[in-house]
Amino acid sequence: MPKKIVIEVNENSETTIDYLNFAGAECLAESQRLHDLLARQFGVQIETTGTTPKPELLLAQAAVPVQTPLQEYSLAVETEG
Repeated sequence: MPKKIVIEVNENSETTIDYLNFAGAECLAESQRLHDLLARQFGVQIETTGTTPKPELLLAQAAVPVQTPLQEYSLAVETEG
């Protein structure tokens, strides 16, 4: 199945991002890449307001010790202008 990023924005500009079909902790790297891209190309600064790890991420972290915290995001996005 192809990898897919689903971004939902509500009427308050609160955003939820879901990473589909990413293996293990790949979603963490893709999340950072997305944040960097939004900041660099569009000036969008993202504030993390919550984290909800999926079972496959938890399984991957149980199999291989990870030294960074979980960072799958539920986000609030603010732009200037």
